This record gives sequence, C-alpha cells and structure tokens, in this order.
Amino acid sequence: MSRRPRGRYGSGVTVLLRGAPVLDGTGADPTHASVLIDGEHIRAVGDVPPPRDADVVDLDGLTLLPGLIDAHTHLGLVSVIDPGPVPVAVAAAQIFQNVELALLSGHTTVREVGGLDGGVAQAIDAGLIPGPRLLPSGPALCQTGGHGDLGPPFLPHDHRHVGTPGLSQMSVVCDGPDEVRVAARTAFRRGATQLKVCISGGVVSFTDRLEDTQFTVEELRAAVDEARARDTYVTAHAHTTPRRSATASTPAWSASSTARSWTRRRRRAWRRRVRR
Repeated sequence: MSRRPRGRYGSGVTVLLRGAPVLDGTGADPTHASVLIDGEHIRAVGDVPPPRDADVVDLDGLTLLPGLIDAHTHLGLVSVIDPGPVPVAVAAAQIFQNVELALLSGHTTVREVGGLDGGVAQAIDAGLIPGPRLLPSGPALCQTGGHGDLGPPFLPHDHRHVGTPGLSQMSVVCDGPDEVRVAARTAFRRGATQLKVCISGGVVSFTDRLEDTQFTVEELRAAVDEARARDTYVTAHAHTTPRRSATASTPAWSASSTARSWTRRRRRAWRRRVRR
C-alpha cells in the first residue's frame, strides 16, 4: 500500500477484505482467504474473523493480489510531441492525474526514471494527492547531442533551466565529470532516491543514432561515485545490439532495421514540426 492511504480507508483504519481469491505473488495457486489491513500494514491473511471495529469489504467476483511495482515510469512526461512550453498549472494537473491513474491501475510502488523529483513524492506522502509510493530519479543525466537532449539542435539553450524544480524535469545535459557530479548532487538535493543516466541513443532522439554510445567512463564513474556516496545506485537507458567485428568501414554496434526505420520516422516528423 502507499505510505499514507487516503480516502475512506485512511491511516489508522482497520479493513477486512473478504470473498475474493487471493494471489500471493509466489506463483502458488490462488486461495480463498480474508486479508486484514490495519492502517498501513497487512496484519493477517487466512480465515480471519472480522474485528469489531473493522470495515468489511466484500470482494465477490474480484481477485485480490499484492500491489504491483512498476520499475520504469515517466509520469512527468506531459509534452514530448509538442516541444513548446506547457503552463506549470497544466503540467501539474496532468502529473497529478498520472500518479493517481498509476495507483488506480494497481501499482502501489513506482520508480520514476527521468521526470518527477522529490516534490511530487512529498505531496503523495503528505496525503495531498492520491498516488503510489514514488521513487524518483529526478532528471535523466545526458550529454550534449545525446538521448535526452531535447532542445532544437540549431538554437542555443540553457541546459540548467529546463523543467520546474519540485515538480518535473525530464533531463539535464551535463558534459564532463564535474558537470555530472553537480547534476547528480542536485538531483539528490531535490529528493532523488537513485540516478538515471542515458548511455546510448534512443528511439525518441533527434540528434543521435540508436546505437551511439554516450558519456565517457570518467563521466559515468562520477555519477556512480555520487550514488555510492548516498548508498544508492545508477540506472541507465541503454540500447545495445550484438557486437560484430569492427573494421574501418563497419561500426562496432548495429541497430536493427526496424529500430532504424522508427528513428528515421521520428526525425522526419520532428523536421516537419520545425518547418511549420
């Protein structure tokens, strides 16, 4: 369950769920059992008589299972098709709707890997908006011209003033170990529980190929060192394909023809938007 359940069944309320087959997540066959929830904790599973102070919820015709965990979300991604600015109020409303939909779909924990920061997690934990337990990464760390550098390639842009601190920022461009360290420390300062880095090209990229390798070893080491100092880890966006013999005319990595075709279509669509 989320840290502070909201609505009718809030913290401190005892609830007995009964009448549904229960999947325990171990792979065992479902069993008919009751589940006793006391505040934020599951107290008993089995043939549980309803306590006198419990709210009893009948689940006939339904199936009961543990909350799902989504380890890769972008709930703060509200505008990737239209590169224009989105009003903060609109972005916040869409993000709050996204986190509520995640909870309603059965996800009680989500790991946000590029987008939301600790501000949204605080709002959920305080009971201000409904949502799952949120593990934010803050903005994905990327290099200039790499996956995550979403600015127009022929226009200058300030990489360090994109997004809204306390809400969402999809990515931050950092070049060199020192800039990576600053970006990592800033992400942790804003509530990140782990870091996200982009170390290859991507499908939704305009200035790189899917198979490009990105960030130097020194830059990645800086991110890992900062995560280790916080007793946490780094997760990475990485597209790779089987290595083949590299020659002067043959790249070391090759993307599939399907991925290449998809990337070309995305780039053509982006160029059409720019011409308008």
